[in-house]
Amino acid sequence: MSDGRLTSVETTTGSIKADRLVLATGAAPGPPSRIVGIDIPQRSTPGVIALTKPIPRLVNRIIAAPGVHMHQRDDGRFVLGEQDGAPTTEAHALRLEGQPNDFPTKFVAQA
Repeated sequence: MSDGRLTSVETTTGSIKADRLVLATGAAPGPPSRIVGIDIPQRSTPGVIALTKPIPRLVNRIIAAPGVHMHQRDDGRFVLGEQDGAPTTEAHALRLEGQPNDFPTKFVAQA
């Protein structure tokens, strides 16, 4: 930070010059402020993500359509995302209730 503005981000591979930073932390509002140390406006947009079995390459870009987005990973699987929010069903609530929290480091897990 310099004069209250972002100038770079320190990573495990070195410093990267930047004037904006995006923290894709999901719907939980707490981790960004604990990681960065400042309050960051955040909107909660839960949704549904589905993965297919690998298939031969069909698409090499992101497709965004009303209510859905998709792309094909290098391993051939399609990632389909529903953009209008998660279903408000008991089954979905129970699915999220026991969701594990696997993090790459203890620092991130505690953030």
